Amino acid sequence: MTHVMFGKTKIDYKTEISNKRKTVGVSVDYNNGVIVTLPKNISQEEIDRVVLQKAPWILDKLHEFGEVIIKPSDNEFVSGEKYLYLGRGYRLKVIESEDVIKPSLVFYRGKFLVTINNNITEEEQTQIVRDQILKWYIEKAELFLKERVSILSEKTGIQPQGMRVREQQKRWGSCTKDNILIFNRLIIMAPVSVIDYIIIHELCHLKYPNHSENFWKEVAVFCPDFQNRRDWLRIRGPELSF
Repeated sequence: MTHVMFGKTKIDYKTEISNKRKTVGVSVDYNNGVIVTLPKNISQEEIDRVVLQKAPWILDKLHEFGEVIIKPSDNEFVSGEKYLYLGRGYRLKVIESEDVIKPSLVFYRGKFLVTINNNITEEEQTQIVRDQILKWYIEKAELFLKERVSILSEKTGIQPQGMRVREQQKRWGSCTKDNILIFNRLIIMAPVSVIDYIIIHELCHLKYPNHSENFWKEVAVFCPDFQNRRDWLRIRGPELSF
Protein backbone atom coordinates (compact mmCIF):
# COMPACT_ATOMS: atom_id res chain seq x y z
CA MET A 1 0.00 0.00 0.00
CA THR A 2 1.39 3.39 -1.07
CA HIS A 3 0.15 6.83 -0.05
CA VAL A 4 0.36 10.55 -0.80
CA MET A 5 -0.40 13.53 1.46
CA PHE A 6 -3.04 15.98 0.23
CA GLY A 7 -2.60 18.77 2.72
CA LYS A 8 -2.97 17.00 6.07
CA THR A 9 -5.00 14.14 4.57
CA LYS A 10 -3.33 10.82 3.87
CA ILE A 11 -4.61 9.02 0.77
CA ASP A 12 -3.68 5.34 0.63
CA TYR A 13 -3.79 3.61 -2.73
CA LYS A 14 -2.98 0.28 -4.37
CA THR A 15 -1.37 -0.07 -7.78
CA GLU A 16 -2.11 -2.51 -10.58
CA ILE A 17 -0.12 -2.79 -13.81
CA SER A 18 -2.05 -3.19 -17.06
CA ASN A 19 -0.50 -3.91 -20.44
CA LYS A 20 -3.49 -2.20 -22.09
CA ARG A 21 -3.10 1.18 -20.39
CA LYS A 22 -1.08 4.04 -21.83
CA THR A 23 -1.90 6.51 -19.05
CA VAL A 24 -2.48 6.35 -15.29
CA GLY A 25 -6.08 5.55 -14.28
CA VAL A 26 -7.58 6.11 -10.85
CA SER A 27 -10.71 4.43 -9.46
CA VAL A 28 -12.32 4.31 -6.03
CA ASP A 29 -13.96 1.04 -5.06
CA TYR A 30 -16.22 0.48 -2.05
CA ASN A 31 -14.45 -2.74 -1.05
CA ASN A 32 -10.88 -2.11 -2.23
CA GLY A 33 -10.38 1.63 -1.74
CA VAL A 34 -8.29 3.67 -4.19
CA ILE A 35 -6.87 1.68 -7.10
CA VAL A 36 -4.31 3.20 -9.47
CA THR A 37 -3.96 1.31 -12.75
CA LEU A 38 -0.60 1.83 -14.45
CA PRO A 39 1.10 1.29 -17.76
CA LYS A 40 4.55 -0.26 -17.62
CA ASN A 41 7.67 1.82 -16.94
CA ILE A 42 6.17 4.81 -15.18
CA SER A 43 7.85 6.71 -12.36
CA GLN A 44 6.57 6.95 -8.80
CA GLU A 45 6.72 10.72 -9.15
CA GLU A 46 4.26 10.62 -12.07
CA ILE A 47 1.93 8.24 -10.20
CA ASP A 48 1.84 10.54 -7.16
CA ARG A 49 1.26 13.56 -9.38
CA VAL A 50 -1.84 11.99 -10.94
CA VAL A 51 -3.22 10.85 -7.57
CA LEU A 52 -2.75 14.35 -6.11
CA GLN A 53 -4.38 15.89 -9.17
CA LYS A 54 -7.43 13.69 -8.59
CA ALA A 55 -7.34 14.04 -4.79
CA PRO A 56 -10.51 16.21 -4.44
CA TRP A 57 -12.51 13.69 -6.49
CA ILE A 58 -11.00 10.76 -4.56
CA LEU A 59 -11.91 12.32 -1.20
CA ASP A 60 -15.46 13.04 -2.38
CA LYS A 61 -15.87 9.38 -3.32
CA LEU A 62 -14.42 8.17 -0.03
CA HIS A 63 -16.80 10.51 1.79
CA GLU A 64 -19.73 9.04 -0.12
CA PHE A 65 -18.70 5.55 0.90
CA GLY A 66 -18.63 6.76 4.50
CA GLU A 67 -22.40 7.28 4.25
CA VAL A 68 -23.01 3.73 3.12
CA ILE A 69 -24.89 1.44 5.46
CA ILE A 70 -22.79 -1.63 6.20
CA LYS A 71 -24.70 -4.88 6.47
CA PRO A 72 -23.99 -6.09 10.02
CA SER A 73 -23.59 -9.81 9.35
CA ASP A 74 -23.99 -12.58 6.81
CA ASN A 75 -27.24 -14.49 6.55
CA GLU A 76 -27.36 -17.90 8.18
CA PHE A 77 -30.55 -18.99 6.32
CA VAL A 78 -32.48 -19.90 9.44
CA SER A 79 -36.00 -19.13 10.63
CA GLY A 80 -36.56 -15.56 11.76
CA GLU A 81 -34.20 -13.83 9.34
CA LYS A 82 -35.59 -11.08 7.11
CA TYR A 83 -35.13 -10.90 3.36
CA LEU A 84 -35.96 -7.87 1.24
CA TYR A 85 -38.35 -8.02 -1.69
CA LEU A 86 -39.34 -4.84 -3.56
CA GLY A 87 -38.10 -2.74 -0.66
CA ARG A 88 -39.86 -4.55 2.19
CA GLY A 89 -38.50 -7.15 4.60
CA TYR A 90 -40.17 -10.54 4.95
CA ARG A 91 -39.40 -13.28 7.46
CA LEU A 92 -38.00 -16.68 6.59
CA LYS A 93 -39.46 -19.82 8.13
CA VAL A 94 -37.69 -23.15 7.61
CA ILE A 95 -40.02 -26.14 7.92
CA GLU A 96 -38.33 -29.51 8.51
CA SER A 97 -40.09 -32.81 7.80
CA GLU A 98 -38.97 -36.40 7.27
CA ASP A 99 -41.58 -36.75 4.51
CA VAL A 100 -39.98 -34.13 2.26
CA ILE A 101 -38.15 -35.58 -0.74
CA LYS A 102 -37.52 -32.38 -2.71
CA PRO A 103 -37.05 -28.97 -1.02
CA SER A 104 -39.38 -26.14 -1.99
CA LEU A 105 -40.07 -22.48 -1.30
CA VAL A 106 -43.37 -20.62 -1.33
CA PHE A 107 -44.05 -17.00 -0.48
CA TYR A 108 -47.21 -17.14 1.63
CA ARG A 109 -48.86 -14.47 3.77
CA GLY A 110 -45.77 -12.31 3.87
CA LYS A 111 -43.32 -15.08 4.68
CA PHE A 112 -40.73 -17.15 2.85
CA LEU A 113 -41.62 -20.75 3.72
CA VAL A 114 -38.86 -23.22 2.86
CA THR A 115 -39.67 -26.91 3.36
CA ILE A 116 -36.75 -29.34 3.64
CA ASN A 117 -35.99 -32.87 4.82
CA ASN A 118 -34.88 -32.99 8.45
CA ASN A 119 -32.40 -35.81 7.92
CA ILE A 120 -29.55 -33.58 6.70
CA THR A 121 -26.59 -31.82 8.26
CA GLU A 122 -26.65 -28.19 9.34
CA GLU A 123 -24.24 -27.31 6.53
CA GLU A 124 -26.45 -29.04 3.94
CA GLN A 125 -29.51 -27.26 5.30
CA THR A 126 -27.84 -23.87 4.97
CA GLN A 127 -26.88 -24.54 1.35
CA ILE A 128 -30.30 -25.91 0.41
CA VAL A 129 -32.20 -23.00 1.96
CA ARG A 130 -29.87 -20.50 0.27
CA ASP A 131 -30.32 -22.23 -3.09
CA GLN A 132 -34.10 -22.13 -2.74
CA ILE A 133 -34.09 -18.42 -1.91
CA LEU A 134 -31.67 -17.65 -4.74
CA LYS A 135 -33.80 -19.58 -7.25
CA TRP A 136 -36.92 -17.73 -6.10
CA TYR A 137 -35.24 -14.32 -6.40
CA ILE A 138 -33.95 -15.03 -9.90
CA GLU A 139 -37.37 -16.23 -11.09
CA LYS A 140 -39.12 -13.21 -9.60
CA ALA A 141 -36.47 -10.82 -10.93
CA GLU A 142 -36.83 -12.16 -14.47
CA LEU A 143 -40.62 -11.82 -14.42
CA PHE A 144 -40.76 -8.43 -12.71
CA LEU A 145 -37.91 -6.82 -14.64
CA LYS A 146 -39.30 -8.05 -17.96
CA GLU A 147 -42.58 -6.30 -17.15
CA ARG A 148 -40.93 -3.06 -15.98
CA VAL A 149 -38.52 -2.96 -18.94
CA SER A 150 -41.51 -3.29 -21.29
CA ILE A 151 -43.37 -0.44 -19.56
CA LEU A 152 -40.35 1.87 -19.36
CA SER A 153 -39.22 1.10 -22.91
CA GLU A 154 -42.58 2.34 -24.12
CA LYS A 155 -42.32 5.39 -21.86
CA THR A 156 -38.82 6.34 -23.03
CA GLY A 157 -39.20 5.23 -26.64
CA ILE A 158 -35.95 3.29 -26.27
CA GLN A 159 -36.22 -0.39 -27.13
CA PRO A 160 -33.54 -2.91 -26.06
CA GLN A 161 -32.89 -6.14 -27.95
CA GLY A 162 -33.39 -8.23 -24.85
CA MET A 163 -32.91 -8.51 -21.10
CA ARG A 164 -31.05 -10.90 -18.80
CA VAL A 165 -30.68 -11.35 -15.05
CA ARG A 166 -27.28 -12.35 -13.67
CA GLU A 167 -25.36 -12.66 -10.44
CA GLN A 168 -22.99 -9.67 -10.54
CA GLN A 169 -20.53 -8.41 -7.93
CA LYS A 170 -20.22 -4.71 -8.65
CA ARG A 171 -22.91 -3.58 -11.09
CA TRP A 172 -26.63 -3.11 -10.66
CA GLY A 173 -27.12 -2.97 -14.40
CA SER A 174 -25.27 -2.79 -17.69
CA CYS A 175 -25.88 -3.07 -21.42
CA THR A 176 -24.05 -4.99 -24.10
CA LYS A 177 -22.89 -3.81 -27.52
CA ASP A 178 -25.87 -5.76 -28.88
CA ASN A 179 -28.27 -3.56 -26.88
CA ILE A 180 -29.15 -6.28 -24.38
CA LEU A 181 -29.80 -5.08 -20.83
CA ILE A 182 -28.13 -7.01 -17.99
CA PHE A 183 -29.44 -6.65 -14.44
CA ASN A 184 -28.11 -7.81 -11.09
CA ARG A 185 -30.53 -10.30 -9.52
CA LEU A 186 -30.27 -8.38 -6.23
CA ILE A 187 -32.13 -5.32 -7.51
CA ILE A 188 -35.41 -7.20 -6.99
CA MET A 189 -34.77 -6.48 -3.29
CA ALA A 190 -34.91 -2.69 -3.86
CA PRO A 191 -38.04 -0.49 -3.90
CA VAL A 192 -39.79 -0.27 -7.26
CA SER A 193 -38.78 3.39 -7.65
CA VAL A 194 -35.10 2.43 -7.38
CA ILE A 195 -35.53 -0.50 -9.77
CA ASP A 196 -37.15 1.85 -12.28
CA TYR A 197 -34.21 4.25 -11.98
CA ILE A 198 -31.74 1.44 -12.73
CA ILE A 199 -33.78 0.37 -15.77
CA ILE A 200 -34.12 3.95 -17.08
CA HIS A 201 -30.39 4.47 -16.49
CA GLU A 202 -29.53 1.47 -18.69
CA LEU A 203 -32.12 2.31 -21.34
CA CYS A 204 -30.62 5.80 -21.67
CA HIS A 205 -27.20 4.20 -22.11
CA LEU A 206 -28.51 2.61 -25.30
CA LYS A 207 -28.86 6.16 -26.61
CA TYR A 208 -25.84 7.68 -24.85
CA PRO A 209 -23.14 5.06 -24.06
CA ASN A 210 -21.42 7.32 -21.52
CA HIS A 211 -22.19 9.55 -18.54
CA SER A 212 -22.17 12.80 -20.47
CA GLU A 213 -24.34 15.81 -19.71
CA ASN A 214 -26.75 14.71 -22.45
CA PHE A 215 -27.05 11.29 -20.83
CA TRP A 216 -28.05 12.71 -17.44
CA LYS A 217 -30.48 15.12 -19.09
CA GLU A 218 -32.13 12.15 -20.79
CA VAL A 219 -32.36 10.29 -17.48
CA ALA A 220 -33.90 13.38 -15.84
CA VAL A 221 -36.62 13.57 -18.48
CA PHE A 222 -38.03 10.20 -17.42
CA CYS A 223 -36.85 10.18 -13.81
CA PRO A 224 -36.76 13.80 -12.52
CA ASP A 225 -35.77 12.75 -8.99
CA PHE A 226 -33.06 10.34 -10.16
CA GLN A 227 -30.51 11.90 -7.79
CA ASN A 228 -32.59 10.85 -4.76
CA ARG A 229 -32.97 7.33 -6.13
CA ARG A 230 -29.26 7.15 -6.96
CA ASP A 231 -28.41 8.30 -3.44
CA TRP A 232 -30.68 5.60 -1.99
CA LEU A 233 -28.83 3.00 -4.02
CA ARG A 234 -25.43 4.36 -3.03
CA ILE A 235 -26.24 4.46 0.68
CA ARG A 236 -28.57 1.48 1.08
CA GLY A 237 -27.23 -0.69 -1.74
CA PRO A 238 -25.07 -2.87 0.56
CA GLU A 239 -28.30 -4.00 2.25
CA LEU A 240 -29.33 -5.68 -0.98
CA SER A 241 -27.43 -8.92 -0.44
CA PHE A 242 -27.56 -12.38 1.03
